[in-house]
Amino acid sequence: DHHPKINLLGICFGSQIIAQALGGKVEKMPREFIDGGEVLKMKPEFYELPFVRDSKLDAAKQLVIAQAHNDHIVELPAAAKLYASSDNTNVEIYTINNNILGIQGHPDYNEVMIVRSNYRKNNLNVRNYNKYEEESIKSKFPVGLTQEEMLKICYHFLKQQL
Repeated sequence: DHHPKINLLGICFGSQIIAQALGGKVEKMPREFIDGGEVLKMKPEFYELPFVRDSKLDAAKQLVIAQAHNDHIVELPAAAKLYASSDNTNVEIYTINNNILGIQGHPDYNEVMIVRSNYRKNNLNVRNYNKYEEESIKSKFPVGLTQEEMLKICYHFLKQQL
């Protein structure tokens, strides 16, 4: 409220912190850690937002984002507008006023980053890493990420003049 001309982008934990700080609620997910790709279920009005229009997205194209979390927003702040959900997360993308954008997923990650993180986290030791990476990407990402489109949305949001 004190800085309406500053754009604030929250990604993953940042999105959760913003929601919680402004009156929403964040909890552990009832399932294990999510690390893979999520197909976003977009509301049509998302494509009418000025920064999304500036991104020149094809509304007919499915948006898929990388995920790496096991907490999620269960209740948005009163002023928030929900624009996307997924099979595993009710709140994927939201805005508050015109200057706050929250994204649960990781537009900053690609398939290889998720697989390599999982490899290191689990201290795996495989003979043929290339085969492991290829098979992991196929299992965790049944649909390819639309990372470039998601990054365009972030860029145009941050660059918009309020």
